[in-house]
Amino acid sequence: MVKPEDTSATYILHAVLVHSGDNHGGHYMVYINPQNDGKWCKFDDDVVSRCTRNEVIEQNYGGHDNDLNIRHSSNATDISDELQERLDEQRRTNFMNINVLLEDYIEIHQKSDLFNPATATYRTFKVRKSQRSWP
Repeated sequence: MVKPEDTSATYILHAVLVHSGDNHGGHYMVYINPQNDGKWCKFDDDVVSRCTRNEVIEQNYGGHDNDLNIRHSSNATDISDELQERLDEQRRTNFMNINVLLEDYIEIHQKSDLFNPATATYRTFKVRKSQRSWP
């Protein structure tokens, strides 16, 4: 049996990676504090600049609208209903079901038609649709 440790662990935040955009594209920035001395740097493409701890953490971890109407970034747990609907629809349309007749059914079904869909025994596989077209 594994016992939990009696001492608590302390973690030091050295970097924050931020993506702005959607699942089709966007932009990445990284904030780094390599020495844990409170001196944060923002790496945004080819521009490196100093920034505050507030800019790094508070403004990039969700948050609320403030009095200046500046919207903080939303974190990964905040998914709007509209986006969730789009994701669900994409999930439904990126897959298809393939039914495969089992050999046992073919052996016992000795009629002129290939199979009877009402009584056929088959396995259903959910497969990802391919971008390629069939030959």
